[in-house]
Amino acid sequence: MSSPNQAGSFLRTSKAIVTSKYTLLTDKTPFLLPAFFDESSRAEQVRMLYRRMFRLRPLVARRAMIKTTYTNYIRVKFREDYALKRRQALPQSALPILDAVEAGRRSLTFIQKAVSEIDDASNSADLVNDNYICRKVLKNILTLEYQRERLEFKNPKRHQILRQSYEYLDAKYHDPKYTSLRHADISIIHFNETLGTRL
Repeated sequence: MSSPNQAGSFLRTSKAIVTSKYTLLTDKTPFLLPAFFDESSRAEQVRMLYRRMFRLRPLVARRAMIKTTYTNYIRVKFREDYALKRRQALPQSALPILDAVEAGRRSLTFIQKAVSEIDDASNSADLVNDNYICRKVLKNILTLEYQRERLEFKNPKRHQILRQSYEYLDAKYHDPKYTSLRHADISIIHFNETLGTRL
């Protein structure tokens, strides 16, 4: 039911209070990992991470196109061969790959920060800036994902190049269609190396 207040009207449901600009969740537990996460089996941990990331979908954006891109992005991330992708992008890297579950946990935290809105006045400027940067990075990643989907849609044969062999990440691969995407993806892989995420 809708009720007027000073800022305008809002909608109150059992799970959230929704205004024209914000959604305030009354229960955040569906978005957080449970206390027994570390004691769970690896398959259960992956399932929990997937569900938590998927539940954040309504908070990523209001536009259906962005939500769909986010949904496809999460599905791809849980299926991709990250070790192969990293090897194609950084062939000389001697650093070990972080455990997938730990990288998933850090990625979930990153996405939670990206979709969280905090009050500037009551929080430190560093925290506000950190969430702002996370939001911008996630927005750019989703823009790249959308461009990748468009390339695949125009020519389904590109799925092999973009999603399975990752040959476009090799510096020797000279196709101008993939140049900007290659540079952006290599930057994201370096970003993942720095934060220990799997974005």
